[in-house]
Amino acid sequence: MELKDIIEKPEDRLFVIAPECFIIFTGDSLDDERPLIRIGNSRDLPLEALPLIENIVVPDIPTGSPFAELNNTDHASPGKNRYIGSTRPVRDGLALLKAQGAETEAMSVMEIEQAGENTEERAISKKGSYTGIFYRGGNFRVKLGEMILFDLAAMREKHCSDMAMCSLLSRESAEDRYRGKGFITLTGSPCIYGNGYFTLHGIYPSVFKDFHSLRMDPSLVQGVVMPGGPAPSIIPLLKWKHEEKRRLRIFSHDTDAAALLGRLYPDCVLTVSPLSGMEYSTGEGIVIKQIKGSTSLLAQYRNVPPARADVNIAFIADYEGIESALNSRAHILVMNGTIYDGAAPLLKDVECPIVVTGDGLKQGKVRPVVTLPTRMQYEVQIYDDMDTVLKDLIQQIAGAGLGHLLEEWPPRNKRKFMKMLPRQEGASLGEILALQNLKTMFRIEEELHGDSAVRKIIDAMEKNVPEGPMMEMFPGRRYVNLAIYGDRVYFIHGADNREAVPEYPFPDEINTASCGRIAGSVFHEQCLTILQDRERLQKLLSLYYRKSPVLKKNLKQLAGAMPGERGIAPEGAAAGDRRSISMQLRKIRLRKIRKVLFIIAVPFILAGLFLAGMSLLQDYRAREERMAVERKVEAEKNRVETIKKTYNVHVSDYDIFLYANQVALKNGYAPIELKTLKKKNPNWIFPGNVFILMDGERITVVEGNTLWGISEKKLMQRHIDFYSLIEEMKDMSADDPAALEKLKKARSLAFSKSHFEILEQMKKGMNHEGTSKN
Repeated sequence: MELKDIIEKPEDRLFVIAPECFIIFTGDSLDDERPLIRIGNSRDLPLEALPLIENIVVPDIPTGSPFAELNNTDHASPGKNRYIGSTRPVRDGLALLKAQGAETEAMSVMEIEQAGENTEERAISKKGSYTGIFYRGGNFRVKLGEMILFDLAAMREKHCSDMAMCSLLSRESAEDRYRGKGFITLTGSPCIYGNGYFTLHGIYPSVFKDFHSLRMDPSLVQGVVMPGGPAPSIIPLLKWKHEEKRRLRIFSHDTDAAALLGRLYPDCVLTVSPLSGMEYSTGEGIVIKQIKGSTSLLAQYRNVPPARADVNIAFIADYEGIESALNSRAHILVMNGTIYDGAAPLLKDVECPIVVTGDGLKQGKVRPVVTLPTRMQYEVQIYDDMDTVLKDLIQQIAGAGLGHLLEEWPPRNKRKFMKMLPRQEGASLGEILALQNLKTMFRIEEELHGDSAVRKIIDAMEKNVPEGPMMEMFPGRRYVNLAIYGDRVYFIHGADNREAVPEYPFPDEINTASCGRIAGSVFHEQCLTILQDRERLQKLLSLYYRKSPVLKKNLKQLAGAMPGERGIAPEGAAAGDRRSISMQLRKIRLRKIRKVLFIIAVPFILAGLFLAGMSLLQDYRAREERMAVERKVEAEKNRVETIKKTYNVHVSDYDIFLYANQVALKNGYAPIELKTLKKKNPNWIFPGNVFILMDGERITVVEGNTLWGISEKKLMQRHIDFYSLIEEMKDMSADDPAALEKLKKARSLAFSKSHFEILEQMKKGMNHEGTSKN
């Protein structure tokens, strides 16, 4: 294959690598040095392209993601990175790159200052026939001679860009549906809503797919809680807020990073607040507070109908939030199955209802819980009498045309009653929901009167009218009124009259499978174009690398200089600290060595053997230092092995699965299935990506890392740290402040059933000891 086979006409010089990443080829032969121009970025841009990029264009319209820019930069030759654009976006983009660890000082910049509607045409390549025009409205064009080769605004409309996605979601939303107060179980974390506005408790890659299923408008997201700092999933929302000139508030422990990121989207009216001490009034009769010492939230819904009382709901995101939530007078505790599984022993005596979202409950229920499926709207209602609850249930059942089922209440003949029920297959949505509401009425009847005949009907309905399959149907039309009465919570199912939500028209990723899924959508052809352009670019790059051994050498240097490949390992830092352990002993020994060296060196000073003596001294120092570290490491290894044997410590596959999912959710990513996690990494584990573990440790992914391995290592360390504290507390008295502090720290490390059982025993033992002394 030759160059002319890839570039047959001028239009072939444009390569669309992703919806917001474009490459322009300016070369005429394989001898051209750096014949590429990059606009935007993408993690799908081949590493081989970076040494061939001459200039990087930064349009005023935010294009691509700042999280991808770090891995689209030539770190082996930082001085070769030349950014072209207006002062503000270039300056702020480089500031973010520097904060991520890039060497930006050597990078060159060509600033464009706009005058009038657009700038004069500027050369964007050493080949003068390629000129760029930066328009005041944010658009950017590239001309090849008199031909418009590239138009950013047109590309944003044509391809499935973040703007195209948010615009479609906004147009197809159902704003009136969320006029009440409640929460939505999105994939991974809940969303609190009131009077049409949303506050997200975390954000993750599938959030916009959820928005589409539930007809939610991204324009109406007013707050996002991001404990570990900004995640890539928030970028489309920031772009949309920038485009619409709307407000957004971010709550985070890393406010500096959030504020720095926000500078890239100046038309988004962004407020960044610390998560610690958060008390946020949404203005819609809802106050959201941080549960102290955790990333969990307490939402206070004011003046909730029909009783017009306040409702407190605790959204538990970590184990640290459970104890404080239990003291918060919450009407409901909401948590995912992972959290519930790990903390079930602590929750067995809790009086308020516990609501579990998504999958979970692998270890079995220690008490009754209510399970909520994902992608569902839950309207909060509070009642002060049971008659009103029953009235609302009867109204929905009768409205669906099934009022005749209530004529004899409660029914006494199970067989006769079951024959009267309509079949779910072929039933209307109203009838399907009415059957579920009928089951709720039977449960209330059993609670009030303990009727065995009613119990038999409930069992028959559970078998013949299952709730599970129905809950997956009609997500865009269905909702649930979460009826709170005393310490109970009941479902009252309802639906609106809208048509079913159409198929999600955007690809999850740009690959053959995703393009096949969206066949027939407006973005299908563009998706295929991207796949074809990626293949064309790979062929083009192959021609250059086959011809130039220097390029191959540079590529190896670049691979070694990428962010994921550098940094000091924690073990190295720890070793540096250990050097002081035997410092005094080394000083004594070194004083003796210096005397010996001095006596030896004097007769032979002219022969230069003094230098050899000094070399011997340095070798001795290094050897002593190394041996001290090795002794310390060996002692620590023996201590760890003793703890493992004493407490039979091991990390189960299930523990790893739970922790990996917690990490995914904390960083704004979707949950992961066990079988998927064991076989391969999720798509956000790639060299250079940075994410945060549950204890706040930042991880920069390097080649060979797996989420499974990282999680296993961290959990083993938590095991060791936990049992080390337990060992230290064995001989401490209950009234020792240090013991209480260690107990508190051990509680923060606990994650397994055995951990919580040990803590419960120690707590009882300390209480007993304290009582005995009194």
